Amino acid sequence: MDLVGAGDEVAAYWRRDPQEAADLVQELTAGGELAVDEVLDAAVDTVVVTGLLALAEARTAATTDPSTAAELCLPPYPTSRSPSPSPAPTSTEKTAPTTNPHRQQTAPAPRQGRGR
Repeated sequence: MDLVGAGDEVAAYWRRDPQEAADLVQELTAGGELAVDEVLDAAVDTVVVTGLLALAEARTAATTDPSTAAELCLPPYPTSRSPSPSPAPTSTEKTAPTTNPHRQQTAPAPRQGRGR
């Protein structure tokens, strides 16, 4: 398989199953004919060109129907199936408290004592 074909195939596998794509990269580079960085660069090139073509089509569609343009920019699968960027913490993992650095911190209100 040539480099461009390898990149196309890895990009297609990545959309379906990233682990299969990683396995394919290892298989394609095992013989030494192709290097890992070459295959990944070719896959990225494929995805970038595909994205640019989709954006060009969306831009053309936006002149007549903005909602059609938006639909062209959405992935072809439901977003609820998209993997989250980071897994949710398990019940044994502690999460760090989130703070807004731009929010002014205030002291807690004084506690009211009981009248005696």
